[in-house]
Amino acid sequence: MNSTPLITWNHSDNPVDEELPQSAGQFEETDPGRTGSEYECSPLGCAYRADLYEEDMDACDDDPCDPVLEEARPEILRPSDQKLDSIDLLVSDLVRENPHHGCRSKYEFDWLNLRAYADNWDCLDYEMQRTIREFVDSDLFENNLKHGMKRPGEFLRHLLLLAGCEIWNIRQYQNTNMVLSNLRDHQGKYSWPWTKDRSIDARDCNQAAYEFRDHYDPGLLFRDFNAQIIQFEACDGYRHQPEPGWLAQALFKNFFKDNAAILKAWVRSGLIYSYVYSHEISCDSILGMRFRPHTHAIVFFKKSPIAPDFESKMRLDDRRVTPTEQIHTRYDTLEKFIRYLYGAYSLVGVYERERRDDNLLNLNRNTVQALHAILEIPKGDTLDSGVQRNNHSYIPKQDPNLRRWRHPLLEKEQRRKVGQRNKRGR
Repeated sequence: MNSTPLITWNHSDNPVDEELPQSAGQFEETDPGRTGSEYECSPLGCAYRADLYEEDMDACDDDPCDPVLEEARPEILRPSDQKLDSIDLLVSDLVRENPHHGCRSKYEFDWLNLRAYADNWDCLDYEMQRTIREFVDSDLFENNLKHGMKRPGEFLRHLLLLAGCEIWNIRQYQNTNMVLSNLRDHQGKYSWPWTKDRSIDARDCNQAAYEFRDHYDPGLLFRDFNAQIIQFEACDGYRHQPEPGWLAQALFKNFFKDNAAILKAWVRSGLIYSYVYSHEISCDSILGMRFRPHTHAIVFFKKSPIAPDFESKMRLDDRRVTPTEQIHTRYDTLEKFIRYLYGAYSLVGVYERERRDDNLLNLNRNTVQALHAILEIPKGDTLDSGVQRNNHSYIPKQDPNLRRWRHPLLEKEQRRKVGQRNKRGR
């Protein structure tokens, strides 16, 4: 089979794993004078090669509401077995033996197996066929966002799972395709618009990690402070909500807001001086729909071989704070964990753990519901504000003029001490 990709790529200029400007990944204008085998089909959002379709594109109209368009859309070719075998040689865990043939819907096969998509091609709708085909034709071997995932090896499977869930049909992602926006062509270029979500979009999470690295310099804090990693863990009452409805959303949002308030109170009391945190929602079970909210934080306190007793300062009974044993005295021992704080959520590990041939129907349906719940919980509404996943306080910015930077709270303490001495001197 011809290895030419099914959909042509309009390139941006930004390679992966580099800081991307806000305009990165946008479409380029198609040459209106282009002739030959390429056609612009604006309702579908990309340029297509007519030689790889079984129907002609001449019937396409520029009006996306034209009912003729549905009939005129060209058929997307199924990935060949040879193409799948070549992917299997380059990338592990994407192509496996598929026992599920002749499925009536996407819910009946394994969403982490490319061969299952190909073997059940006719039951996929047009958007999923287009997404899977472009996934197959992208540069899968080199396409791995270094800091976009908490576990980098899950990146491609994470995209496959989002494709199975049809992420483009979820309300806040209407008319976007988070899977395609994370794919690069064989020239290392992105071609699809950036969806910009810092919970499950690996590309945007990768950008967030680089933004923090390029704009802030936590290493300056270690002149006067040490650091420790702590975690706010929810009690079992949060994990056994009957369903991810409005009650669970309210509980989880309040849990996150209270954790942020606790960190601010510790700063005001002088227990800590700076912090970086990330609110997380882990799914303990997709089949059981059990979620576990927690908050990771790095806290900075005055240099001492003994860290403050954070556990004794906790006044709320519905959570506990768990510090790690290590006290960090250098930034290089924390840098990897700070990148981890910005990694995308993923259901891949839980999906693989609970996947069996006899439970795929329920597992796939619950995976869609779990993804909806994870995305809805931090959101605000007309009566309540949402939750910002990542935040920090009193972290110095990158600036060559700040080499002599001193913490504002230490400066405030110094001024207070000078004022007290002056009063006594009078």
